[in-house]
Amino acid sequence: MGVLRWDGRGGGVPAGFRRGNTRRRCRGAPADDRGRPSGRRSRQRGTRARMSSQPAPLLALDLTGTFAFGLNGALTAVRAARLDVVGVVVLGMITALGGGFIRDVLIDSLPPATLLDWRYYTLAAVGGLIAFALSRHLRRLEPAITVLDAVGLSTFAVIGASKALDSRPAVPRTRSRRTSATTRTPSSCRPPART
Repeated sequence: MGVLRWDGRGGGVPAGFRRGNTRRRCRGAPADDRGRPSGRRSRQRGTRARMSSQPAPLLALDLTGTFAFGLNGALTAVRAARLDVVGVVVLGMITALGGGFIRDVLIDSLPPATLLDWRYYTLAAVGGLIAFALSRHLRRLEPAITVLDAVGLSTFAVIGASKALDSRPAVPRTRSRRTSATTRTPSSCRPPART
């Protein structure tokens, strides 16, 4: 039968026998001038475009608040529950990212912003690791951590309110109990009364 070789489509064909175009190409993927799927550059551009589109000062405050929430949640885990490093980092990340994640799901802004921008969960994890490693030394910095926590909370409130207003959720309108003469249905359009 001869030696089998890979034909580019997942099947083997005898050596010397060529079946069609052997180049593999993803369906729907943009191709370069040689017909190959375009590489890393286009994917990076897409990633950058999906990252946070907030103004720079607001983004800096948002990232600072995320770090402070991660640090504060992890410090609570170290002091109160005496968890190991994995538990401390996970609790710090849940504290830092949980509120924004739930907000984005509730206003139907999917996927959540924290999944699109790597800086959020990186800062939350770094805050958790710092809290685990330096928990005894951070007691002196507790007033500064509380101030950063308050800055983060106020920034998250502003960002959350603006995001909710931008999303324009579908809120069901209720009818008022009082009806004016212009909104009443004429008697000819009303259903017949039951007797």
